[in-house]
Amino acid sequence: MPVNEYSIPHKISQYLSDLLIKENERFLDEPIQELIERIPNLSNELKRSIDFENKLFTILSYDPILIDPRIYLHYYEGVAGLSLSSASLSETSLKKLYIERLLYHRKFHLCWQLFLDSCNNSNNNNNTLNELDEFLEIIHNCLRNKSDSYRFSLLDLIINLPQDINENNMLQQIIDSMEYIYQPDFNIEQIIQISVNMNQIYNLEELEKYYLQCQQDQNQNTFELDVLYLKRVMKLILQQQESTTTSKKSIIQNYLLQFPHITSQPGWLSSIFPLFNSSTNFVPNNIGNNKVNDNKTPNEIVPFIEASKFILTERETKLNELDILYILRSNLVKPYTIYSAYNQSSSTTIVPNTLQKKNRKNKIIINELTRNLLNDPPRLQIIYKQNMNLLNESLIIECLNILIPFSENTTNCNELFDKFDEKIRLNIIIQSIDIVNKLNCWQLENLILKYNYHEHKFTRVLINQYLYLYKSKAMGSNRLIELTKSKQIKSRNALLEINRASLLRGNGSIDSTLICIIFDRLIQLTVPKQSDGGGTTDDHETITTKNSQFALQFKWNLTTIEKNKFHQTIRSFAQTLSLLTPDKLLQVLIILGKYMSDNQQFYYHNDTEAKNYLIKCLTNDIFQFINRKMGRNSVDYIKSLLDQINQDLLHVGEPKVLYWIEYWLFKSIVLNDYQKSLELLSNSPVVIQKRNKPINLTKFIPAIISGIIDNKQFNSIEEKFEFLIKFLSDLKLNNFNNKLTMNASVKLINEIIKSSKGNKIKNTHDNTTNNINSLNTATKINNKSQLLNLIQSNPKMKQAIKLIVQHHKNKSHS
Repeated sequence: MPVNEYSIPHKISQYLSDLLIKENERFLDEPIQELIERIPNLSNELKRSIDFENKLFTILSYDPILIDPRIYLHYYEGVAGLSLSSASLSETSLKKLYIERLLYHRKFHLCWQLFLDSCNNSNNNNNTLNELDEFLEIIHNCLRNKSDSYRFSLLDLIINLPQDINENNMLQQIIDSMEYIYQPDFNIEQIIQISVNMNQIYNLEELEKYYLQCQQDQNQNTFELDVLYLKRVMKLILQQQESTTTSKKSIIQNYLLQFPHITSQPGWLSSIFPLFNSSTNFVPNNIGNNKVNDNKTPNEIVPFIEASKFILTERETKLNELDILYILRSNLVKPYTIYSAYNQSSSTTIVPNTLQKKNRKNKIIINELTRNLLNDPPRLQIIYKQNMNLLNESLIIECLNILIPFSENTTNCNELFDKFDEKIRLNIIIQSIDIVNKLNCWQLENLILKYNYHEHKFTRVLINQYLYLYKSKAMGSNRLIELTKSKQIKSRNALLEINRASLLRGNGSIDSTLICIIFDRLIQLTVPKQSDGGGTTDDHETITTKNSQFALQFKWNLTTIEKNKFHQTIRSFAQTLSLLTPDKLLQVLIILGKYMSDNQQFYYHNDTEAKNYLIKCLTNDIFQFINRKMGRNSVDYIKSLLDQINQDLLHVGEPKVLYWIEYWLFKSIVLNDYQKSLELLSNSPVVIQKRNKPINLTKFIPAIISGIIDNKQFNSIEEKFEFLIKFLSDLKLNNFNNKLTMNASVKLINEIIKSSKGNKIKNTHDNTTNNINSLNTATKINNKSQLLNLIQSNPKMKQAIKLIVQHHKNKSHS
């Protein structure tokens, strides 16, 4: 329904919208906008909102160190009049947060003004008293929990209390409430009077006389008196027109040296020295056109910072973040000097009547101090190691580029990375090429040992650089072998990456010791032995083939996830080998075959079943990758492999390597063209050209059948089954064994189940044959029955069929 532009509701809505937009534009046109633009995220958020309460809440949600207090004041005007005792939860929360921010920026007079304005809006005296208690409690909680300069802040709150509050004896009520809630160890009225009297003195000599007189009169702690005295001294020095910067600095320095119990407390500097615009917030150096003109310390403040420089350098003192903000932009105090004082104050801070609490460092300050130390590696290393988790990623990269060469002569540079256990940060940092290129071999070794369990990308970057240095500097192979053998490397990915890098990115030679150690360690990690007590052991126990420990462990002790992990590991290892040239691949297979057969260090060295199974898995995965990559050319690749074989090179007791190469020759031939299976039957025995040696086809019938089942050239499942039945019949006619192996039978059952086109298997309690026959496939019943008969002729298949059918039932129900 179209909107009626002339309707009264539409006109009112449009008027209010225009009014809000104009008001927003008025705010944006004012100089305060430059202060906002210094914080890009805040600026963008404020532009998306036209409601002043939301704007103020957004500003208050930011770390106060970023916000100039003038921004708070500017936007608070839009929501002025909120009551501390407001029934609205949002208004109450907003006001509390606003008070906290004012306290942070030491705007104590504005806190009192906020309370008094709220009281003026209330005509009820009881409401006023309630608001007073609530106001003082808010401040008390904030100072105790969030302030690291409690005594300074409490004193400033008290002396900023307006003295012209006469209505209903309000001033005395406030003082009494403060005495009750804060329970200070000094007399509030007396301190207020001393402050008033000092502010009426305009001469340092007279001020000192009054101070000494107060010292004699006071029997209490003189901390508050000393602070009041120093604050007034600094104010008077600021007002001296005739003194030079140097003379002022000397005077200030002499005064500060008299009060070490003050300067040793965090918060002393920002409390005693005169405030100036943006002295309580962080101002970036790169703020561009600065109309507000407060990115530099005012000239009249320089003597105070110069004096503090001496105190910070020569005396034990502490700084909190407001102290640091006060002196940071001047660049007059060395950043490490600032950090040392800040670091001491962040250990513990004592709040009266409470336990000691740890004070956290501010991330923005730590990043700025670290950035200022980039040209000072020894001190940069200290601040970096102590605060690395507070640093931004870009700054971390800058630090590492400096610190890694600086740490070159140390035995271990792990400390530079110690707390980077978060994978995301780790990957971002380590993928900086400059950093990796600066690491030496020793540093890389330590990092590989420490972080090999981390994400694969991280491991890969470290290992690739390590292998590059290893090859380029022609270091002895023992160093790489010892690294690979280390028990600290518990990551399959790390071992696989070392294997990949050494074989594919090396100098072309194959280190037989290295590849055998990697393979052996992968087996240890994926199929560990079980001791009698159930724990893993590294002992090479003597076992017989009839009682294969590998088979028992794999079948009964590994979970499905662990078995999958084993196969994934072998597959990854095989994928690397599949990328080698035929001569290199043959060399590796012979090395591994001999190692498993002869070497007593092989993890399952007396377990024939383990060796046979591992060779089978490895070669199957290798040639699957080769077939996938090379397609029809895979047959030529395997023939080239066989042509290079000198039978004497293959270990006499380990013919399985040769068998599986020949197995995959026949399977690859049939995968390329299933009609070749019939030709192979008619031309038996097959002769490999260069070796001129006939191959007995009988033991490779399973390879041909597997090639037919896996062949993708058939137009339909029916056509595949028909051809397979014909081939099996021809086998029988040619006096070959035409029984299907268990592996082929499992593949066929899965083919039948897949061809059911999503029909669920009936959940009946029939026998195995009925379960299989109940699959409603589109296959001709006659063909299916013939295949099922052949499948079930295998005595091991009955249990396998049950398991497969049950698996598919569960899958279909889920």
